[in-house]
Amino acid sequence: MKTGVVPDRWEQTVLTVQQSVDSISKVDKMQFSKTDLKPFTDINKVIDSFNLSVSALKQQTDGETNNLLGVGYNKQTDDANYGK
Repeated sequence: MKTGVVPDRWEQTVLTVQQSVDSISKVDKMQFSKTDLKPFTDINKVIDSFNLSVSALKQQTDGETNNLLGVGYNKQTDDANYGK
């Protein structure tokens, strides 16, 4: 069974995933003028937590993207050197 990487396809796939994650937007906090009930006002804590998670995901995805692009490059190099 032959293994290998089609470099352009590998890069396109990896970058498409990164672009998908990059397109996730943070959520704006909500302003309440007619209620101070805790279930409603606590939504901003949930929004803060969500936004923090989005930031962490984007940061991790950036690192993983670089790693995966390196994996594809290394596989291509190994395949080229295999027959030598």
